[in-house]
Amino acid sequence: MATPRAVPEQVVEPKAGVSVRAVGVGLVLAVGVNAFMLYTEYAVGASASNYSHFPVYVFASFALLILFVLPVLKRATGRAVLSRAEVYVVLMMGLVAGAVPANGLAGFLVVVMATPFYFATPENRWAEVLHPHIPAWIAPPHPETVRGFFEGLPPGASIPWSAWAVPLFWWTCFVVALAGIAASVAVLLRRQWAQNERLTYPLVSVAVDLAGGAEGISGLLKKRGFWIGFGLAFGLVAWNIVGYFEPSFPTIPLEGRSFPLGRGIPSIQTKINLFVVGFAYFANLDVLFSIWFFRLIYIAQVGIFNRLGYGSGGNEDQWSSGYAGWQSFGALIAMVLWGMWVARGHLREVLREACSPQEDADSGKEMMSYRAALIVLGVCSAFCVAWLWRAGMDISMVLAYGAASLVLYIGIARIVAESGLLYVRGPMTAQVFGLYMLGSSAAGPATVAALGLTYTTISQGKGLFLPALVQAARLADFSKGSRRRMLGAVALAFAVALITSVAVTLYLGYTYGTHNFRTWHIRAGGLWVFNDTAGKILSPFPADVRRLGFLGLGAGVMGLLTMLRYRFAWWPLHPIGFTVSCTYFTQRTFVAVFLAWACKLLILRLGGVTLYRRAGPVFLGLLVGYALGVALSALVDVFWFPGQGHYIHSV
Repeated sequence: MATPRAVPEQVVEPKAGVSVRAVGVGLVLAVGVNAFMLYTEYAVGASASNYSHFPVYVFASFALLILFVLPVLKRATGRAVLSRAEVYVVLMMGLVAGAVPANGLAGFLVVVMATPFYFATPENRWAEVLHPHIPAWIAPPHPETVRGFFEGLPPGASIPWSAWAVPLFWWTCFVVALAGIAASVAVLLRRQWAQNERLTYPLVSVAVDLAGGAEGISGLLKKRGFWIGFGLAFGLVAWNIVGYFEPSFPTIPLEGRSFPLGRGIPSIQTKINLFVVGFAYFANLDVLFSIWFFRLIYIAQVGIFNRLGYGSGGNEDQWSSGYAGWQSFGALIAMVLWGMWVARGHLREVLREACSPQEDADSGKEMMSYRAALIVLGVCSAFCVAWLWRAGMDISMVLAYGAASLVLYIGIARIVAESGLLYVRGPMTAQVFGLYMLGSSAAGPATVAALGLTYTTISQGKGLFLPALVQAARLADFSKGSRRRMLGAVALAFAVALITSVAVTLYLGYTYGTHNFRTWHIRAGGLWVFNDTAGKILSPFPADVRRLGFLGLGAGVMGLLTMLRYRFAWWPLHPIGFTVSCTYFTQRTFVAVFLAWACKLLILRLGGVTLYRRAGPVFLGLLVGYALGVALSALVDVFWFPGQGHYIHSV
């Protein structure tokens, strides 16, 4: 079975990637994309742009830079302004910075901090069950401090920045520690995943192809297939933009419909996201097949359970999927543990090099030495444990929540690196795992309250920063120069993005009032978190044996699927599909994945790998056209429809 071309090992450029101009462009990208993303999503009411692991505005900015801006500047100046190595550094910074704003981190971070005291009423009993367990350093304690954030400031009033200083400082320390853990894990696993297992990193492959490969940065513009794909995607979005101004204008429905299959059976949503189709074309064929196949198995399983009166075990939180989620999370645990077992030789080598008095040459090729990575991992992990304990969480819950978070982060980063799936999130949250594993009655009110506060870093279950850092570590293979300087550039982009996102989120909230925003997580996400947390304190429950049974079942099935894949070359199902079959992201994208699978299968059957590669520019054009179309739609909303924007892109 033909598979996509793996990312080549390295592109050698005469210029080092980490230059002052590359870092400057990367910082402009980090600030500009963050501010634009937040303003258009919150104040304008346009698309939500960073649910994916390659945010659409980051992709649009990258495409504009390498396909249009740089060629124009080269023609004007007579020389290349940025080398491909420098372009990859810019993209590394953009990917990590794009993981921060809105539902990536900053939106939930700010709104969860602002919620518990402002929304407290006698009816919800938060003052009784939550407030005694929320430390003063973790959230602004006075409702009047955050009233303007939700309702908007009265004329002449100013934003009370000082009231946010202490909780923002401590949350920033916690977030930076999480980023340190993610960076360390990305360094420790890069050689195993990229060189030993030769994962294909399709998202990186798309970026490399977009940059033109050996043909130069503007090579794609000479290919007719690119313009066919570009015209199709951009034309569809642009056609619908006309309907913004003239409601009677016939538009092309891109959102799709929800088709119910029967009582108690999950519906099928027919949305065809062209961003998904474009990236999915470059994913492995067996991965694409397994995604839609296991989604159908999930639909059948839930339908049978509901018809038999067994129930699905839902309502755990907004990001979990009941018994099926536990089943898939068991599969994710098995996948991560199997990956660690396969990497045991590499991990032994990492320890040997870290303990060696002289730094090994291989360790020197990483963004951090293995010794530094292990030290950072240990120090940041210890800080997070101490931070959560001081926030009120029992040590047993800290360990359960921390272990589940690490499994989710590594598992999702692995899925993205191996499959290239654009929308991936975990089948359940670490909060639900810890709470039902130990039982809320045993954990106690203080622990449950502290666990609710950790939804600040939920990141829609996307693995927070690790997937982006894993992609950045792989992109470093294409940028000549010091890997340590690349890490510095990425860290700088992360810091600037975090400051920008938090500041812009607070500014927009106090300026417009988040009650007026349409985005669920910023308007009502915090309210849901603490209603749910208070309910679990008021109605305690023991550890759930039934859910743990599904966890074990999922791990067992995953073990069988992995054995079949390694044992039989003809086995068609990739185990990855089983780990994400129940998630909302898969529900929204599996029809688009099916379409990409069908197109790719047909192309390979008709013309083999040769035709597959010839068709590649068409799908790259599809990606670029769609991303620029979404950006154009947002700009139209900014100027003509502020506050009434058109939500044309999310998942």
